[in-house]
Amino acid sequence: MFKLSKILSSGRYSDLTLTCDGQKFNVHKAIVCSQSPVLAAACNGNFQESITNTIHVKFKSETVNQMVEFLYNQDYTADKSHATTHAANVLLQHVRVNAIADYYRITPLCHLATLKLRAAFQSKWSTETFSAVVQEAVGITGDLSLQDMLASTAAGHIEELLSSETFINLETLHGLPISILQAVLASHQGRLETLGNEIRELSLEIGAKEHLIKTLRARQDSETARANRVIQNINHCISTLNRTQFCERCHGDVGCYITRTGTGSDKALNIWIVKE
Repeated sequence: MFKLSKILSSGRYSDLTLTCDGQKFNVHKAIVCSQSPVLAAACNGNFQESITNTIHVKFKSETVNQMVEFLYNQDYTADKSHATTHAANVLLQHVRVNAIADYYRITPLCHLATLKLRAAFQSKWSTETFSAVVQEAVGITGDLSLQDMLASTAAGHIEELLSSETFINLETLHGLPISILQAVLASHQGRLETLGNEIRELSLEIGAKEHLIKTLRARQDSETARANRVIQNINHCISTLNRTQFCERCHGDVGCYITRTGTGSDKALNIWIVKE
């Protein structure tokens, strides 16, 4: 299967040159102009570029190379050779790719760079790296898909970000896109609402428990009072029997004995009266 990358690497049949930082990128109008209306306008309009077939690009050569790679392969690779010297280097490359794609109106490349950034944040989160990305993005790109992604990511890590001096002290924090600030506010409001609902549920549960405790205490007090009355009555009966020696009717001797039956709260006293 023929690959456009072969034409790019060979440089054959190229009819347009992109220059940047002293480097030249020999490309083909049919390929790059069909994907970028800005490049197409430069080549087709009454501009010097349409005469010289040379366009000077005001982005880093690394970023231009990644854009060209995408135009021929529908993908691009980040240079990781400097990743050890700066942890955020790879992610900043994605921001710059998004910026050049936004400038030249290459929408699929904007989305791809944003997806790569999102995947990087999900794979390994760092407040310092995110802060560096925000610092870079605010100054160079106006792509809404990137701003929305940064907004949702910030909302998901709001506690960590607000406790990070690196993020709080960003020079461009006051210029953050309104979508990021709105997402942060919405996150706070949502969490406050959730906490409010939890507090109300706990209050209802506590109220129900307190009512149950009050009911059980009232029942206990009632049973205790009843038991005390029973005990008093029994003691009165025992005292009366102990004082009774003769039958009031026949004046004969009276004897009695008391037996206890049952266990626990079911205990009962049985009084047996016998004539001697």
